[in-house]
Amino acid sequence: MLNSEQPILLAIEDDVIRKVLELTFSLNGLHNIKQLGDFSNFHELISKQHFAFVVFEVPSGQAHRADWIQQTVERAQDIPLILCLETEQNQLGLEAIHAGVFDYLLKPIDTPRLIATATKALELLALKRENSILKYKEIAADKQRKTTCFASFFSQDPVMDSIFRYCEALAPSQETLLLQGEPGVGKQTLAESIHKASGRPGPFLAQSLKGVNPGILQEFLFSSQNSLFRQAQQGTLLFKDVDQLSAKCQTLFLRLVTPTPGTPNPLQEHQCRLLVAAGRDFRDLMEEGRFRRDLYHLISAYSVMLPPLRQRKNDLRLLVEHFLMNAARAQKKKKPTVPKELYSILKSYFFPGNVKELKGLIESAMEQHRQGMLSLALFKPLLGEEVKQLKQPEGRLLTLSSLNLKDAKDAIIQAALEQTNQNQTLAAEMLGFSRQALSQYLKLQRL
Repeated sequence: MLNSEQPILLAIEDDVIRKVLELTFSLNGLHNIKQLGDFSNFHELISKQHFAFVVFEVPSGQAHRADWIQQTVERAQDIPLILCLETEQNQLGLEAIHAGVFDYLLKPIDTPRLIATATKALELLALKRENSILKYKEIAADKQRKTTCFASFFSQDPVMDSIFRYCEALAPSQETLLLQGEPGVGKQTLAESIHKASGRPGPFLAQSLKGVNPGILQEFLFSSQNSLFRQAQQGTLLFKDVDQLSAKCQTLFLRLVTPTPGTPNPLQEHQCRLLVAAGRDFRDLMEEGRFRRDLYHLISAYSVMLPPLRQRKNDLRLLVEHFLMNAARAQKKKKPTVPKELYSILKSYFFPGNVKELKGLIESAMEQHRQGMLSLALFKPLLGEEVKQLKQPEGRLLTLSSLNLKDAKDAIIQAALEQTNQNQTLAAEMLGFSRQALSQYLKLQRL
């Protein structure tokens, strides 16, 4: 049986073929399936969301098929792509392989070949994940972390541990380090940890560059009196939101990271370590002409990509306990017991705001908490969001537009059960049913 925590994408115009593919994968163990029949936002989708693999076809009416496939490969980055073609398009399939497509299948699609190809794609995904771990291990392969500077992350995730060891090994260095990741993943917290691990005697200073104009940036970088490097003398300076610099500001920043011989450089003059952080994908920005390639290559020689919280959900228990303890202490309340069902709710949630959002949710729940066990009712907004996600036509489990009413109802109920780890109480709450009504419905379905 196939298995993947990450979703797969079926981008096929024909509703029947798409539904048959969905059923085939479902019978072979893959249930987290997103379907797409309209290709208008296909490239945007695969560039912004990571899938275990994508099964797709060239949309009808596309005149320049080879060029479109090449664009798809570029937008998909490292996602394995499986291309479905008509029988007479074998040559196009070979060209697609050369362009970077993982594999191609000719219609009518042979089920054993489809499953074999999907299996190889998942094996490739697992290998890439392992390689990403090894990449961080290479610098500090024969040593354990020697400091507790990264303990504030409360993580047992192996990828996070590898990142910590990589950062610890680079901490004493003077090299510029780029920290990337979605909003709320902890880029500034990581920067502070790197500063602590470096042993630098000076302070840690963080400054956002969002909306900064060239005059202010000139002052930040090169002013003899007000330079931020002067304030962070012998310490660490983090510039956040470097991906949002205007074209003129990028030119100024380029001056900073490419010192001219004989010209004083604030980094050297003040013995300051430079860290930069970004929340957007530089490849998109460079492709759109909105970020200088020369600047990107200068700041990204050493870089870290922090994973989103949805990829490290085994850390939820540690994080919840930590945030709950801090919130209880700050609000001078007794720390409540956490119902085990809460973790099922949290694991089913996407967390667009990542760790920062989780922290806010826990603090808000503590403000409303009075006594006893922490109430699940305080997390109703999450339940509501999950129901809304389930009912979207392009929901992450099924495309319901082509199903009849009964099938749609079955699909939504099944999705709720899967997202709550078969917990009928939580699933009923998500769907607005009573626990008894859901139980009775499931019994009738088994008859």
